[in-house]
Amino acid sequence: MGKIKDFLMSKVFSVTLLLCTLLFCIDTVLNAQSQFSIGPEIGLNTATFHLKDVGQYIFSVRSQDGLYIGGIINYQFAELFSLQTGAAYTVKGAETNTDVGDYYYSLNYIEIPVLFKFFFPTGSQKVIKLNLFAGPTAAFNVASEAGTGDSEGYLTEINNIKVFDFGLAFGGGIGFPTRKGILDFSLRYTLGLTPVFIGSSNAGPKNYVISVITDYAFRL
Repeated sequence: MGKIKDFLMSKVFSVTLLLCTLLFCIDTVLNAQSQFSIGPEIGLNTATFHLKDVGQYIFSVRSQDGLYIGGIINYQFAELFSLQTGAAYTVKGAETNTDVGDYYYSLNYIEIPVLFKFFFPTGSQKVIKLNLFAGPTAAFNVASEAGTGDSEGYLTEINNIKVFDFGLAFGGGIGFPTRKGILDFSLRYTLGLTPVFIGSSNAGPKNYVISVITDYAFRL
């Protein structure tokens, strides 16, 4: 029993020493390279509905423009990688042509994206920072309106829109470092994974959005 106890104690000591060494190395790397930054963002959406099964009632779907505005928190945990989240007010929706008329939908969400960003190793990192990103999004519907025709002046509130809208976002951007932060311009494509309307099947309309976004992240 004594030999077994000594053997186990030696293994525990070795594992503990290895873990402490790894944690020290990770902490050193993160402290040397990590950096938080926060800032505002603003952009323009071109939104539409995507339908796997159009069916006999909807003949066509057209896109509409909307606002995207919010703030970001960025954590640069390595030279070429960062994690970005935040919250934004975003307007989605579409115009549909059906057998009973045309309808205009204006859907307002608070969206929280979680984006993993990769920065290309260029020789001009201090001048430009090219990046690609991807990650999930969670949006919460705060107001929904619909109207007939293509006029936005006759919208009425509707309550058949799902509260949660989950999606996947990906895209790319270009950043310009400044003395206090980074000015970034990006193109984002958000694919909705949740049907827009309550009671819709999985083949029902989903939000698809192309966003052109500008943000400025201040280094903390």
